[in-house]
Amino acid sequence: MGKRKTVNKGKKPAGTKGPGLRVASLVIAVALTGGVWMYTTSSSRSLNHEPKAASAYVRRETKIPLSPALFVGKIETAYQVAHDMPEVLDQLYCYCECDKHSGHRSLLSCYTDHHAANCDVCVNEALDASRMEKQGYKMTDIKREIDRKYSRM
Repeated sequence: MGKRKTVNKGKKPAGTKGPGLRVASLVIAVALTGGVWMYTTSSSRSLNHEPKAASAYVRRETKIPLSPALFVGKIETAYQVAHDMPEVLDQLYCYCECDKHSGHRSLLSCYTDHHAANCDVCVNEALDASRMEKQGYKMTDIKREIDRKYSRM
């Protein structure tokens, strides 16, 4: 004689999931989708990485330029430019290509050590940028003129 099978009345068979878990999963999925949508459409976040205005400029070089008092003549003037307008020099590429041999991030980097004191390209770029800035050139025009003049070297 065999055993009788008992029937579980009112109980769910083992391994089945109730509707509560499905609802919770759906709520989580909707919340994540909504969060991603809000993050990507926020006005402070943009998939376009171009600066929208001058205020969107982010400094690449974090070090402070050396004191102009350490130098004389034209070199002292160039280091003074680095102190007076670091945001301009930091947006310019240095055409002596010190990014490749010295790890510099921008023209401003040349003035955080003694590199510019020994490099005519760095000094002349900074002095040209200063002259153009004082003449009222916009940053885009300064970049274009520096690129035009020094990229041929």
